[in-house]
Amino acid sequence: VGALLTRLDLGRNPIGDAGAALAVECCPVLTSLSVDSCLIGCPGAQAIASLRELRALDISANFVQDAGGVALAACTSLESLHASTNWLGEASAVALSRLPRLRDVELDDNLVTLAGARALVAMPAVRRLLLWHNPIHCVYALLEECPAGLVLQVSSFRGAGILTTGRSPGAGVDS
Repeated sequence: VGALLTRLDLGRNPIGDAGAALAVECCPVLTSLSVDSCLIGCPGAQAIASLRELRALDISANFVQDAGGVALAACTSLESLHASTNWLGEASAVALSRLPRLRDVELDDNLVTLAGARALVAMPAVRRLLLWHNPIHCVYALLEECPAGLVLQVSSFRGAGILTTGRSPGAGVDS
């Protein structure tokens, strides 16, 4: 039965890295996987990275660091990634920015820097990018690089100044 499953939601279950690896082993053709709040770290993320057909992944509220985030860049079919509240930084952002189909990205409450945010904004397919509460010291620097049609939400490192844009470059600055 597992080999036939394409969607699996294990969210809010303390399966850890071993459980994530077992789910991947038992369900190798998953196209959608939710493992939010499952106590997953880099080994679990690296196991998930072997799912070549994966199009949607929610791995929010775990303990994934850059080694796991970089590994997830092997999921070349990924279109939607929700990875808020982890420990993903610039290396993860740059690696994930190379995914050709990734259009919906949530990386709130991570360690993404301005360089990582710039790489993500430059992705050709991205349409929605959430970067709240990351150590991005100059959120306004992203305005010049924000393409028309991209919904970008980001807060400055100190919590002041919120940028929401979705109309055209330079539009939608709130402070």
